Amino acid sequence: MVTFSSVESYFTAKFLHLVAHLDNGGAFWPTVKDNTITDKSLASNVIALLSLGEVRSNVFEASAVLLSARVLGLIPPAGK
Repeated sequence: MVTFSSVESYFTAKFLHLVAHLDNGGAFWPTVKDNTITDKSLASNVIALLSLGEVRSNVFEASAVLLSARVLGLIPPAGK
């Protein structure tokens, strides 16, 4: 059962500091906001940023949080 209807509503409830980044440009944030980024892309971000030691970056945190929320069924799957 999906608990939150959108990434934005989930971030607002649980990770308020990430909400401000949802309106950032580039290739990453718009796909996070509209929930079209793939699980493969999120997992690749997590692995790449872990290997670089960038675990405090907003991109790392958003990738890990979003991927986890999908797996746990807290938000709709990609593209929904």
